[in-house]
Amino acid sequence: MKNYSTRNNSKIIQVAICEIFADLKPQLTVRQIFYALTVIGVIPKTHAGYRQTCYQLAKMRESGIILFGWIADNTRYHLKPNTYEDLEKAFASWQGKYRRDIWVDQPDHVEIWVEKDALAGVISPITKEYDVPLFICRGYSSKTFLYEAAEAIKAIGKPAYIYHFGDFDPSGVDAAYKVRDGLKRHGADIHFIRMAVTPDQIISLNLPTRETKKKDPRSKNWGDKPSVELDAIPAPILRDLVRKCIESHLDMVALSGAKYLEMLDKEALATIAEIFVQGQNSEGESDD
Repeated sequence: MKNYSTRNNSKIIQVAICEIFADLKPQLTVRQIFYALTVIGVIPKTHAGYRQTCYQLAKMRESGIILFGWIADNTRYHLKPNTYEDLEKAFASWQGKYRRDIWVDQPDHVEIWVEKDALAGVISPITKEYDVPLFICRGYSSKTFLYEAAEAIKAIGKPAYIYHFGDFDPSGVDAAYKVRDGLKRHGADIHFIRMAVTPDQIISLNLPTRETKKKDPRSKNWGDKPSVELDAIPAPILRDLVRKCIESHLDMVALSGAKYLEMLDKEALATIAEIFVQGQNSEGESDD
């Protein structure tokens, strides 16, 4: 598809969005969808094109064409304590949520750092699956954030591998290495790897580029290199990159052992819950 008018071709844009979801799978950020649309020529790679993407996604969600949960947005959240109707339901919840630490017997400590909080919803299913910390940098990390992260790494006492995912532009690359330098400055012994976006990925994945921001003071030394946002990497590829980073450090024998012990622990929790419920029922019968 090439050079369609964004004003008069809402149906074409919506069909393309549905095809993108079918291909890349939820959750996706708005910017990832925008880049996918520009690649196939449905909308222009301009601010107006991005606004049109937002408008069409809003219409599609409101009309039920796509589900609200298909769009990732970790920039907004709410806080509420966990509460339960009674102990029986609490036991059931604890049993369902219980996870054994699979990294206790693993040789390394692994962390995933991502520049953009909007992408947390895209890759967090992978980090959650493997119980790996996901750090949201939001550009440049604060000194406090880096200090606390370094202290946690030192307390673990294992070789630490930090995989950073961020934009390929003057500030994105600089911010990544500021993370590395800040952690090391606070005494964390780390192996730091910029996983994305890299020059090789720009070529191999044919990623859409954008003009480097001239107002960025770091652009003076950037030369004629393109700028590419992390959102330009398709979600499945991004998730696969995260998975490969994590799995490269897993001892599968130790992982199987941890999973087996987790199963035994859950069976024990189920037994405790059953005994508790039986005791509650017996008390109720005796009161009668």
